[in-house]
Amino acid sequence: PPRSTLFPYTTLFRSLTEILAPPASGSDDAYRFHHEIERVSGDLYRNQHYREAALNAFIRVIEEVRTMTGLPLDGDPLMNKAFGCDKQKPIIRFNSLASSAEVDEQKGFMNLFKGVVGQRNLKAHTVVLFDDPYRGHEYLALASLLMRVLEIAHVDKNP
Repeated sequence: PPRSTLFPYTTLFRSLTEILAPPASGSDDAYRFHHEIERVSGDLYRNQHYREAALNAFIRVIEEVRTMTGLPLDGDPLMNKAFGCDKQKPIIRFNSLASSAEVDEQKGFMNLFKGVVGQRNLKAHTVVLFDDPYRGHEYLALASLLMRVLEIAHVDKNP
């Protein structure tokens, strides 16, 4: 196409690159799964067993919540009791819950953990294979994120 027809697009692209955040990078620019997610899912992921890798990662996240709370529950009941803050004090909290924004953040994390329960259930009760390494990586990255936020959370087993 003539240069004049590309001008609006190149200007838009230049504008977008100016406002976007720079790419995330570490010392070697490689993302690393949380060590527990790597332990239970890393080899499965690298061997292209994405469903099994995701299932194991989600099971590991749920086990960590159960261990941290000491509750003999599973699924949504576990997540509601562990993180719920509407009519109870949560056992695991991510902030002081002193403002509506902090309560919203707590609820957001609770919903992420509940989402992992739903994904675990689907993968445990169906044999739907997927061969997308990017989606597999993102599932493990989500599990890694949740394991990392659990490491910095406040735990009160007697709320």
